[in-house]
Amino acid sequence: MEVEGTLTATSLDQSKSNPQKFALPVDSEHKATEFRLFSIAKPHMRAFHLSWVSFFSCFVSSFAAPPLIPIIRDNLNLTATDIGNAGIASVSGAVFARVVMGSACDLFGPRLASTALILITAPAVYFTSIANDAISFLLVRFFTGFSLATFVSTQFWMSSMFSPPIVGAANGVAAGWGNLGGGATQLIMPLVFSLIRDIGAAKFTAWRVAFFVPALFQMLSAFAILIFGQDTPDGNFRGLEKSGDKPKDKFSSVFHHGVTNYRGWILALTYGYCFGVELAVDNIIAEYFYDRFNLKLHTAGIIAATFGLANVVSRPAGGILSDAMAKRFGMRGRLWGLWVVQTLGGVLCVVLGQVGSLSASIAVMILFSFFVQAACGLTFGVVPFVSRRMDAFNPTGLDPETLIQGGAHPVGLTTPNERRVESQPNHSRKRNRTIELFNTYRASSCPYHGYVVEKRWHVRDPRSLGVISGMTGGGGNVGAVLTQLIFFKGSRYSKETGITLMGIMIICCTLPITLIYFPQWGGMFCGPAKKKVTEEDYYLSEWSSKEKEKGFHLASIKFAENSRSERGGKVDSVTRPDETSQPNV
Repeated sequence: MEVEGTLTATSLDQSKSNPQKFALPVDSEHKATEFRLFSIAKPHMRAFHLSWVSFFSCFVSSFAAPPLIPIIRDNLNLTATDIGNAGIASVSGAVFARVVMGSACDLFGPRLASTALILITAPAVYFTSIANDAISFLLVRFFTGFSLATFVSTQFWMSSMFSPPIVGAANGVAAGWGNLGGGATQLIMPLVFSLIRDIGAAKFTAWRVAFFVPALFQMLSAFAILIFGQDTPDGNFRGLEKSGDKPKDKFSSVFHHGVTNYRGWILALTYGYCFGVELAVDNIIAEYFYDRFNLKLHTAGIIAATFGLANVVSRPAGGILSDAMAKRFGMRGRLWGLWVVQTLGGVLCVVLGQVGSLSASIAVMILFSFFVQAACGLTFGVVPFVSRRMDAFNPTGLDPETLIQGGAHPVGLTTPNERRVESQPNHSRKRNRTIELFNTYRASSCPYHGYVVEKRWHVRDPRSLGVISGMTGGGGNVGAVLTQLIFFKGSRYSKETGITLMGIMIICCTLPITLIYFPQWGGMFCGPAKKKVTEEDYYLSEWSSKEKEKGFHLASIKFAENSRSERGGKVDSVTRPDETSQPNV
């Protein structure tokens, strides 16, 4: 897609003084095409490390109480029902928070959205130290749990920074390393408690002081995001909107196109029984080993920690597996991988509830943790492709009208089908209108007084992705709430019976994955639609004819082009766009 023309000297000088440079190779949307785990290069890898560390800190805070429950319950005279209610409260608040967080990311960017939430919830972690009864303990766990909505900003951020072929791996590693906090806190909090007690504090004082550690960690991570983070490869939302390089969107449009896509609701349900189960187990696993096998608190904490610590490899492995399956079999491979892995996780959960020896329980728990956490990574290998209603912006900072007046003009948009559509700018709307028309054009080398210039007009910012991510993430918390209400509240079921029934629930709630179908790629049991449907057809269907007239849909065309990798290495010819068909633009 190229634009040929002559630039003014002024435009050339601006172009040369504002080059786009990235440490990682990028695609046409400036998304990184490589994932260098140990790099901190700005903006892609820096965003990755900031996102997982902040999410890690929120996990540590949200699950700081469970490993100390044997001490806290004696101090506050908590019953089994009180403990169960507090566990439910810790994950229920994030249901609403995650949906809101998705919209906040769409409208304000992941940097400000995550920073605000982390700082708002940090006081609740501090206030845990002054809880004096069951009600106050439930409330601080409830409000601390809101911080788990930073998961949504993490996934949104990674999907904005990394290209489709590697987005599953990026999402999986960021979320997996963040979830690692659920295991790390099982080690951290008993250790901090022991150190404070050994210094001379009474045990009922030591557990209270210990909560200052996760609270401070959480606040420091928020300031790091605010100072060092960047919303997109080309800048922050606020700056781009002020410069006119990124048009603002309406909440109603963003929300509507997210919640009306049935695929998002299915993924929310199934995510409730991989990530939701993980949250439920984080709340009960230390107490389960402590009570059932009569272990010491520190020993039970170490065993419980292995469940969460498995995230260091399990969830990233799920994302990597999703990308590998897509490379070979396309989107259908992603769906099959998700269903198989999550179902096996359910089977292992049933087995965990049935084994009676300590060594066997530990072994099965580790296997169970790997599969259920890998399923989380596989889920977010699919999420970025559900809806891509986008806005576009011009990252160069140049006024497109200047280019027109200087002689550079659009010669048309060439799609992968070699289709050309002439575009005429409307000077009455200047910057925003011209951005809409130019955002998918690429200016080829244009000579002007001996200079050679290349200007690129990019598309970014998936506007409904935050809502879909929020719905799916919120589904995880709903699953955690329901699981704890049904199986782990009070004394209706023993812990081992509850774990067995939870496994059966996982198997059943994973079945709806078979209903997910993309007309351009197919589903688990069906290939793509017989009536040839291209990626452009699917993603452009989210735009009205009025919006298309204004050029808003051009960003989705760019993503559609980059998402052709979802056809896989072995695809039927019907998945290929008709090279002779006319464009639907």
